[in-house]
Amino acid sequence: MVLAALVLVVSVTQLARYLGYAANGNHALFSVTMIYLLSSIKNLPVLFSLSITLTVTMVVCRSYQDSEMAVWHSSGQSILSWVRPTLLFTFPIACLIAVLTLFIAPWAERSVEERKNDLESRDDISVAPPGVFIESSDGGSVFFIDALDRETGKFSGVFVYGEKDGRISVVSAGRGQSGGPGLSADYLVAETGNRYDINYEDSEIEWTQFSKYGIRVERRVGGNAYVHQSGKSTSKLFSEPSVENHAELVWRLGLPISAVLLALLCLSISFEQVRGGKSYAIGVGALLFIIYKNVLAFVETLVAQGSIVPWQGYVIPHLSILVISSLLLLWRSGSLSASCFKLVGR
Repeated sequence: MVLAALVLVVSVTQLARYLGYAANGNHALFSVTMIYLLSSIKNLPVLFSLSITLTVTMVVCRSYQDSEMAVWHSSGQSILSWVRPTLLFTFPIACLIAVLTLFIAPWAERSVEERKNDLESRDDISVAPPGVFIESSDGGSVFFIDALDRETGKFSGVFVYGEKDGRISVVSAGRGQSGGPGLSADYLVAETGNRYDINYEDSEIEWTQFSKYGIRVERRVGGNAYVHQSGKSTSKLFSEPSVENHAELVWRLGLPISAVLLALLCLSISFEQVRGGKSYAIGVGALLFIIYKNVLAFVETLVAQGSIVPWQGYVIPHLSILVISSLLLLWRSGSLSASCFKLVGR
């Protein structure tokens, strides 16, 4: 339920943003939908990690609220007995996070960049939705198509408005198609229509009636898709050692490890609140998650800048949380206090 709620919130938020791109007519709905789905895949590792943190915190707090922990303690068990079932619950999800982070998320990032580059290289007509006025990429023309068959390239009800060298040209036709005999897809061929040319200086109007009229459509030239560090494959990061690649690996390897360590940390800070309510569990879990991820991102930046060596970025954040979690669990269970009293007694 926790994961489903997180996915729903993030998906609806992103869906509104991406549908806005399709609504303004700059991109085709199918292409925007694919980019939206691929972008959602990239968010899954973080959502899985957050769901583990919130779930463990809420379960332990509820056990105290329902007096289940009183029975647990009366049977001679301490909070340390929760470590094993927590790890059994967390480890399979952490493995899934590792697969998503190391393999699937980089592929999704590359696919998003490739699709964005493909959209930028398409001509204006190929991305024009029917019934919407679309401005050309150079800003010199406005297109309108009433109906379009993308498979055959044929359309009906076309209107083209353009300005160039102090003249306004308006073309209207009942039907047409992209390309034609001897022409590439960069030409829009209008059939059975009229063209009106208006001169700014003398307001002279020229009217031309045609059976076929070819209009060159500027094709936007897109370069090679830029691949961010997050889009590089994990094998490439390992095969090409650099501070930037090590920094990316610090983040990728840190996500599954942090999911396990956050679960252990939640055991030590959430078991004592009997009347704190669910809001306490959610607040504490979310705060721990945000702090840990920000620390991980900060360490990633330090590695990328060369401020620390890579092995420190791999080890220090997680080792610190492991030590803190272990000490808190021992303290909450009473084992650490007993050991301290023994040392003082000696």
